Amino acid sequence: MCGYSLLTSYSRHHQLVSIPFDYDLLSMLPKDSQSAYYQRLMVAESDYQAEVIIFTAKDMADARQITSEAGKLQTIAQIQLLTKLFPEDADEPIRKAITIANSFVWAGYDKQIGRLEQSGLSVESFKLLRAVLENGTAIIDDAQEQAFSAGHSNVVLSLEKMRRQLAFISVIFSSDGEKGRLRSESFLRTLLASSDAGLKIIDCWRQAQLLTPDQLPPTLRDRFFATDGRIAVYAFPAKSVYNPDNLDALIKDVYSVSLEATGFPTTHQVFSKSVVESSIQGTGLALALCLLWIMAMTRSVRGFALAVLPLLTGGGWMLGIMTLSGIRYNFAIIIALPIVIALAVDYGVWFNYRWSELKGHNPMQVSIIVGKVIGLAAGTELAGLEGITLASYRTIT
Repeated sequence: MCGYSLLTSYSRHHQLVSIPFDYDLLSMLPKDSQSAYYQRLMVAESDYQAEVIIFTAKDMADARQITSEAGKLQTIAQIQLLTKLFPEDADEPIRKAITIANSFVWAGYDKQIGRLEQSGLSVESFKLLRAVLENGTAIIDDAQEQAFSAGHSNVVLSLEKMRRQLAFISVIFSSDGEKGRLRSESFLRTLLASSDAGLKIIDCWRQAQLLTPDQLPPTLRDRFFATDGRIAVYAFPAKSVYNPDNLDALIKDVYSVSLEATGFPTTHQVFSKSVVESSIQGTGLALALCLLWIMAMTRSVRGFALAVLPLLTGGGWMLGIMTLSGIRYNFAIIIALPIVIALAVDYGVWFNYRWSELKGHNPMQVSIIVGKVIGLAAGTELAGLEGITLASYRTIT
């Protein structure tokens, strides 16, 4: 997190050619492996995936701004940051907490609770409690009438349930007042014990302070905060980054928020496009060099035409089929393309030399004789390549 990838800087200052590329073929995991299965499941059923964008903010204010802007992007499904632990108005809640804690101390609620615990529920206090219960029934009757007039039948039913409970308690108190007093006193002591625990928590508010990153658990602190003070903001893509259209849209949105964004999707785009662009340029130069070499070796228009005919025919068919089938360039094709060119040139040059040697034969006879040898050689190459395509690795199939 503390360092930036050189590719991130490269991608900001170099306009790479946008070439259709099948990014889904880059994973070296077998399609039916558990790792690939759970990776797809995580993407399908949650907003998280392994390929994450990382924004780096210089301070908490910058992190909040990045979070706000990135959260509005349609290409981002989830933002992960600890901003909620460090709110902008954290001073105000702390001030209120300290004020509340001091007011409880000044009011002496702890002493009042202590006195109640010592005295318990006296007979006089119990009589007052019974009077409150009896008056409470009348209060509930008035509330029921008002709720009924307002049309709140559900409130009327709730109040009726409460009224019956109070009436039941009053009957118990009337039948055995001392037993009711002892049980009420036990309930009072339970409340006082809970109140005492609550007062201790409120008393801790007097020492309330702002939370700092150093107070976080090491696992959280090391994930989100760098030693130089910078803060990491993690953004999870909404769609698979192995689709070129999704990836291009994601990176465009991400760089609109921050040009310093990094992470696998950013470097993956640069790597992929750079490889495709460089491979196509290199293949073009190699093809031009091959043509010059063939021209120098054959020293005739007919020989040159015979030598390059397999290359032009096979290459044309291959590109045409790829276009019609919607097959994108991928790493397997990029690796195989120079091999195909080399084989086509090799077969073409060899066909030209055999044509020159078999002067007493007509073109059909030469094609049959030479075709058998070329077919055998090409068949072995095709068998090897076909064996690779049967593998279940997403890099190849």
